[in-house]
Amino acid sequence: MGVTPAQAGVERCELHPNRLCGWAGASYTGYFAGYDVPLDIACHPIGTYPRAGKNRTRYNVRYYSNANCTGGYATVNSGIQVYDLGFNARSLKRLS
Repeated sequence: MGVTPAQAGVERCELHPNRLCGWAGASYTGYFAGYDVPLDIACHPIGTYPRAGKNRTRYNVRYYSNANCTGGYATVNSGIQVYDLGFNARSLKRLS
């Protein structure tokens, strides 16, 4: 997973095909990270705490507000981008 400490707009994600992209701030601002979707459907912690995201994978994923895939959640389907999840995600799970 790579992190860029500068503001990186949604176009930054174009360098990461078949990956999830996350930004620490809403509206694709703040720290940027591109990471692989989990290979299984188990809960996985996220160390970068994204608040905005883009799903460039073929899988639907769910971001959670707590580290153990509990609390509030936001589903980001394949090919969708979300400018504000409503929280900084602490974990995620692949749905399909």
